[in-house]
Amino acid sequence: MRVLCIGSAMIDIIVMVESRNIERMTMHNVPSSFLLLEQGAKVEAESISSHCGGGAVNSSVAMRRLGAEATAFAKIGRDANGDRILGFLTGQDVDTSRIMSTTEDATGQAVLVSSHDRNQTIFTQRGANGLIREQDFADDPFAGRSLVYVSGLSNRSADCFPFIMKRAISSGAFVAANPGIRQITSRTEALLSSVAGLGLIAVNRVEANALV
Repeated sequence: MRVLCIGSAMIDIIVMVESRNIERMTMHNVPSSFLLLEQGAKVEAESISSHCGGGAVNSSVAMRRLGAEATAFAKIGRDANGDRILGFLTGQDVDTSRIMSTTEDATGQAVLVSSHDRNQTIFTQRGANGLIREQDFADDPFAGRSLVYVSGLSNRSADCFPFIMKRAISSGAFVAANPGIRQITSRTEALLSSVAGLGLIAVNRVEANALV
């Protein structure tokens, strides 16, 4: 099986904090809670680790480990973080020929702060992930694919979602998508108008509620 995984490539910095070192405030009128950090304080962390991640990276590695011939399609900056992602994917035997590098912005990064019930708060700099354009698909990366998986797209990249869906579905591949909550709420009409023929849509409870 030949699989194309479209989405983001990120460096994820994960910070694990003990519950006693961070406060949580739960709201009574809305189903929200907040992590409270003391201004100016140094908070002791259980661990701080750095990993390669993002929708295109994670899904292509998972597909390759399941035995598929996997290709990652994403955009990175021409920087050390971009080189790290390329090295990681190559080490996982994932095809990186569709990873594009740019000087327009840096490789995306995210900092995840997790505590209490481990439901993390995420600080995100999307960087080059938001710079995918329709012309990046000019040489038809969909040809010969059995499966096309499209993870959450951000900023200008999300504007390409209808175009990607049309091209992927017309290629005859099974097409699956996992749009994020921002993509669902900010580009609702474009998303709903382009999912006819979609084989699978994967959403969590918050995203499902927004779609409904």
